Amino acid sequence: MVVQNAAAVAVRRGFARAVARREQKRVAELFGKLEWDAAFDYKAERSRRR
Repeated sequence: MVVQNAAAVAVRRGFARAVARREQKRVAELFGKLEWDAAFDYKAERSRRR
C-alpha cells in the first residue's frame, strides 16, 4: 500500500513539474512581444475590484 502511494505522489509531482515547464516556456515566448500602456493605472484597477 505504501509503495502505491509513493508512486502516485511521484506521478503527481512529475505532472506538476511538466505543467510548470510548459507555462514557463509560454511566458518566455511572450518576452518582447507585448506592448505596455504607459497611461494604465494598475493601482486604480486593483482598488476597483474590492
